[in-house]
Amino acid sequence: MELDYKKLGLFALIIGAAIIFALLIYFFFFRQFYGPSPVITSGLTTSTATSTLPAAGQATTGTGNNNGSGQFPINSNTSADNNATAGQQSQQNTISALTTSTAYFAAPDGDNNLVYYNAKDGKFYKVTSDGKITEYSDKIFHNVQNVVWSNSKQKAILQYPDGTNIIYDFSQNKQINLQKHWSDFTFSPNDQQIAFKSMALDPENRYLAIGDSSGSNLKIIESIGGSENKFQVNWSPNNAMIAQFVDGKGLNRSEIYFVGLNNENFKSMVVEGRGFEGLWTPDGNAMVYSVYSTDDYKPTLWISGASPDNVGSGRNVLGLDTWASKCSFGNPTTLYCAVPKKMPYGAGIEPELLRGTADDIYQIDMQTGAKKLIAQQGSHEISKIYPLSNSKYILFTDAVDGKIYRIEL
Repeated sequence: MELDYKKLGLFALIIGAAIIFALLIYFFFFRQFYGPSPVITSGLTTSTATSTLPAAGQATTGTGNNNGSGQFPINSNTSADNNATAGQQSQQNTISALTTSTAYFAAPDGDNNLVYYNAKDGKFYKVTSDGKITEYSDKIFHNVQNVVWSNSKQKAILQYPDGTNIIYDFSQNKQINLQKHWSDFTFSPNDQQIAFKSMALDPENRYLAIGDSSGSNLKIIESIGGSENKFQVNWSPNNAMIAQFVDGKGLNRSEIYFVGLNNENFKSMVVEGRGFEGLWTPDGNAMVYSVYSTDDYKPTLWISGASPDNVGSGRNVLGLDTWASKCSFGNPTTLYCAVPKKMPYGAGIEPELLRGTADDIYQIDMQTGAKKLIAQQGSHEISKIYPLSNSKYILFTDAVDGKIYRIEL
């Protein structure tokens, strides 16, 4: 019997195409859901070092989950109409440009000003709400790729394209060099320590760690090799937690583990969605976060208790479709968020779909959950907003031209 090589070839081609198609489905939809996860069951094991991180560390631990009670976390006597459409304004708010060129890595200094980096001359500047610009430092830093500010803005971690990391103290004009394989920095509430990922070439030697803001007195918190992308370094204002581990649970759920400093055994929190982004409340007792679901792949804001004794309690939806990274607290009880006028299907996994879409600004009362539209504008895509303590203006950076603008309330 003579073999039909054409049919065999066609059959092999069909089988090969099916395998490739299955691999593509796994890569794009399931690999991040079921990738390697640390065993989080009992408590964290720590190690210490004085100058460089040791070559080995212990596995991580922790346990529990809490799906939330549905009550508003800060005041459970809130109105039932938390998700009602906010009232609309009838006219556009007045907007003024405060800078003429791109303002990189802007951050509020706590005194109604923003500090930022000017890539053209390599200097840092300060701009007031009235548009007055002064040098923040006369030192020149060429080609800075990223800046992580301390809470007081007196210190900053500057990162460069070649991997160089430095801490610069603007108050003392002092520079400290950090290891090149450190990344994802954050400062402690008092700015005396930093947390970061130590990303050695060998995955076995990758850690979540903390140290003094001088780069010394290092302490390993977690071994993260193979799961480093699931850790979000985000030091809480109450100094209880330094990071979150986000573990996918199927298509529409994620489990959030909170990582502490001293071998704690915090509860975890199950959230209804993917793409978790967290923003601590100023007291660190709760977390505003955004996730998207497969219903429409649009990011939606939620809030939940997140202090050591109330993780996952009072979880509730805030009823605005935007990312936590587009929100900022004006004071301990008031949250401001830039909300796209139109949120297309799929924007949660492909934010570029929103490129050029204008944002309005909403105010949320964190004691009641009530929200209202406080500023409208029709041309700026807002990357970050900065509420001022005088409540007369909100400053923001434009996602397209990078300039700082002022919007009158």
